[in-house]
Amino acid sequence: MTLLTRKRFLRTAGAAAFGAALPTTLPAQSQSPMAQPAMVRKPIPRSPNGETMPVIGLGTNRYKDPGNAAETAQRMDVIRRLLDAGGSVIDTAEGYGQSEAVLGDLFTRMGNRDQVFIATKVSERGRDNGIETMEKSFRELQTNVIDLMMVHNLRNDDVHLPTMLEWKAAGRFRYVGVSHFLSWFQSGVIPVMETGNLDFIQIKYSVDVRGAEKRILPVAQDLGVAVMIN
Repeated sequence: MTLLTRKRFLRTAGAAAFGAALPTTLPAQSQSPMAQPAMVRKPIPRSPNGETMPVIGLGTNRYKDPGNAAETAQRMDVIRRLLDAGGSVIDTAEGYGQSEAVLGDLFTRMGNRDQVFIATKVSERGRDNGIETMEKSFRELQTNVIDLMMVHNLRNDDVHLPTMLEWKAAGRFRYVGVSHFLSWFQSGVIPVMETGNLDFIQIKYSVDVRGAEKRILPVAQDLGVAVMIN
C-alpha cells in the first residue's frame, strides 16, 4: 500500500485553496531544468480584466503578534516564500483576533502589499456594526483597497452585502462574497449565489469533508462564482 502524504496529494490532485469548480490555467514554465513547477492558477470568472489566482494560499486564524523579532522574521519569511513560489492569497478575518493588525504590520515592513491578494471577512451583526468593523479592517491591514471582503458564516449577509456592494462600486473592495466553515450549513450559500451579487464563496471541502461537489460546486460553476476552499 502506498502512503498518500499531504505533500503528494497536493502535487498529484491539485488540491486547491481556490477555484475547485473552475478550469485550470498554468503560467509559462521556466526552461531551466532546476526550476520548480509553476503554481497552478485559475481564472476569477467575474474579473473585469481576466485576472487569475494561484490555488494555494495562506490562512491566518489566530495569527497573534509574536512579540519578538525572531518570530516576526519567521513570519515574514513564510510570506516571502509564498510569494516567491507564485502565491499571493492571504486569508484572514476581523474575528481572527490580532490577525489583521499583524498582517498589516508585516506588509508595511516588507513593502509588498501590492503583491498580496487580501481576503478578509465581516461577522458582526447589524449594519452600523458591520460598517465599523469593515472600516477597522482597512485601518488594521493598512490598505485603502481590500481585494476580497466576505460575510463570515453568512452572518447577517442580507444586511452587510448592500454595503459591501456599494463599497465595491466605489473601488474600496475589488470582490465580495460569503463564507461558511461548517459543512452542514454550507447549502445556505446557494440562494445567496443565486442573487447574482457574489464574486466568491468560501467553503470547507477536502478528501474527508465531502458534499460540496453534489450541488454547491456545480451551481458556482454555472453562475460564474469563484470558489475558495478552507
